[in-house]
Amino acid sequence: MRQFFGIVVRVGILAGLSAMAMNSGGCFSTTSHNGTDLSKLDDFKIVKGTTTESQLVAEFGQPASTTSQSDGTTMMTWIDGTSQGQFSNYLFGSTQHISVKSRSLTATIRDGVVADYTVSDSQQQY
Repeated sequence: MRQFFGIVVRVGILAGLSAMAMNSGGCFSTTSHNGTDLSKLDDFKIVKGTTTESQLVAEFGQPASTTSQSDGTTMMTWIDGTSQGQFSNYLFGSTQHISVKSRSLTATIRDGVVADYTVSDSQQQY
């Protein structure tokens, strides 16, 4: 009888290990967003000399940074960052794929209106 239980235990352990090896195991995805939603830039048209500082703040919220320059202009910067990751933990190893997208808007404000602006986009894969 003991031999029978020993065989059953061994078969159970091997079946469990085989199932874990074939199973995708601890596979999960995650997404994280930080900053301002700058996807609104696709619909919101910034016009030099016309768009006001208060319109930018109303559309995008408070900037991530504000810098006052010696010539009286103000640099306002909004940052939008999104990261996505997929992680898998298999019996014999693990994998990860991470994608980081960022977008920033920097506006130069002179006398309350946009004098100039820059939009930059970047994407990195790891």
